[in-house]
Amino acid sequence: MWEEDIGDLYKRYYKDIYRYVYILTLNPDDTEDILQNVFLKVIKNMKSFRGKSSVKTWLFSIARNESLNYMAKNKRKAVAADISRITITVSDHMDEKLLQQEEIRAVIRFIQNQGEPAKSLLILRLLEERSFAEISGVLGQSDTWCRVNFFRLKKKMADALEREMGWDQCEK
Repeated sequence: MWEEDIGDLYKRYYKDIYRYVYILTLNPDDTEDILQNVFLKVIKNMKSFRGKSSVKTWLFSIARNESLNYMAKNKRKAVAADISRITITVSDHMDEKLLQQEEIRAVIRFIQNQGEPAKSLLILRLLEERSFAEISGVLGQSDTWCRVNFFRLKKKMADALEREMGWDQCEK
């Protein structure tokens, strides 16, 4: 069933998984610890992967669960002050306005203020550009649930950014 070994999976998906976990934790040390746990879990459970979702969706599911467990066990939450240090390489497909650091920080602040699973939904859709089908697999929700909640959150975020950034008009 596996066309790739663990080394290939690591090389192929490490950056995407790292970015996702980092946005959840805002702590590079915690992110590295979580990623070690994720790939250890992948090694232990490779044989149990049934292919009901893509490998990447499976990895994001493991990363999400490991992140939530790690932060709960260590009683950690992302610290708002850490947002000022964030530099994110975003996709070329994102609007030019979002490429400016202050706007990225405002988006990260908005995401960090959301609870789960809204936080993961926003990260996976906006920053990782995952499809709703992939996101539904990661979150264990239906495609419809993901779509409806994403569009509600997107409207809420646009309104918040409009207020915070002083934009006269915000793409909605």
